[in-house]
Amino acid sequence: MTDPIRLLVTIVEHGKGERITNLANARHVHFNFILHGRGTASSDILDMLGLGSTEKDVVVCALPRSRVRQMLHDVAEEMRLKRPGTGVAFSLPLSGINELIARIILEEHKESNPENAQDGARTEEGTANMGAEKHWLVLAVVNPGITDQVMAVAKEAGATGGTILHARGVGRENAEAFLGVSIQSEREIVAILCPREKGPSIMQAINASFGPKSGAKGIIFSLPVRDMMGIGVSVEESKQPN
Repeated sequence: MTDPIRLLVTIVEHGKGERITNLANARHVHFNFILHGRGTASSDILDMLGLGSTEKDVVVCALPRSRVRQMLHDVAEEMRLKRPGTGVAFSLPLSGINELIARIILEEHKESNPENAQDGARTEEGTANMGAEKHWLVLAVVNPGITDQVMAVAKEAGATGGTILHARGVGRENAEAFLGVSIQSEREIVAILCPREKGPSIMQAINASFGPKSGAKGIIFSLPVRDMMGIGVSVEESKQPN
């Protein structure tokens, strides 16, 4: 069984993230975290009105893959994600996780869903076809103070918006030795959810202006998005055969 645990990421208006964690706890999904970010809008009218950037809650939950689709539907229902501008939720595969944490998450799923404990393989197989992702999550880790410029370049390459997160780098000495550049301890992350076909051009555009050799000292990479709800896309529409 590949990637039995996924991360469910939901981006909503600031102050509403707790509703998602309460919902997750009620569904026995207890590995939840709320990050604070700043969203960027693609509408010129919103920008002119000063509403182009809004505070966001980024909620991250770890749960069994077999529960992702139902949890996506529950979150979408709770937060009304089918309405434009309310937020977006999507899942990301993990390449690895602590064995103990994985065991807790999977065992907790069996205890809260005893009727499904024996057919986990069948449920997993039912969602395996979602592996051919239609969307990417592009992440650009850059020095602080230039995220607006990064987003401007990304939008020219086809991005419609993004979320900005604040972070602090660790292990900088090893990274600097490897990259041959100086990296600030304070960093900002520009997270852009985009159609898969636009991902390479967005990454290339950001790298050309804000790559490792620039003042931004940017590190750009992407992750496959497997299931998604919001911005006009339902979890059923995100399905694609292998």
